[in-house]
Amino acid sequence: MGHAARLARIREDIARLPGLEVCGAAYEGVGIAACVATGLAAAERVLEVERAGVPG
Repeated sequence: MGHAARLARIREDIARLPGLEVCGAAYEGVGIAACVATGLAAAERVLEVERAGVPG
């Protein structure tokens, strides 16, 4: 209960820190496919920051 709101707050907080991402079972689901998907999405966001040259 309250997971979606907690997750939204976490995402808002980490959005202020370029290059920091969270992923895995604690965030978007416990299955292997969900964990892999969140890991890939997080890696892509980190790479976008790197490509943009944003200091982090």
